[in-house]
Amino acid sequence: MGVGVVVTIGLALGLAACGDGGGSSGVDVAAAKNPTVETTGPKSDLPEVPESKYTDETGKATVEVAAVDNAFEPRYTKVSKDTDVVFTNKGAVPHNVVPATKGQFVEISAADFAPGAQATLKFTKAGTYAYYCSLHGTARLGMNGRIIVTE
Repeated sequence: MGVGVVVTIGLALGLAACGDGGGSSGVDVAAAKNPTVETTGPKSDLPEVPESKYTDETGKATVEVAAVDNAFEPRYTKVSKDTDVVFTNKGAVPHNVVPATKGQFVEISAADFAPGAQATLKFTKAGTYAYYCSLHGTARLGMNGRIIVTE
């Protein structure tokens, strides 16, 4: 079954003019037309995370995940299908958001995710979405997280 994610990128007003415009995320910030990605990537081989570790945000239309220095807060989040998950860089350095399973969703590049920037992922299909910041960790260690999307 395919996995759908809708991605929008928005920068804080103070950072709107920053960046080189040559980000490698595959997301055209200027166009910001909410592209949808459908993939059938392989199941992740990451270790299980107990349900008790997840912050339950189901039923909310919008949920925030903050990228702080070397961590995502909350690290594990459970949301309902079609929830907008707003990633906000509240740290002092650039971050990125990379899917642990290649192609599962469009990466948020460091060029698009400087301090103060925001990027929104809209998860349109139920499933588990593991991610990490490749500048400060890997899918298994360091700055990583997961989102469970329920029906």
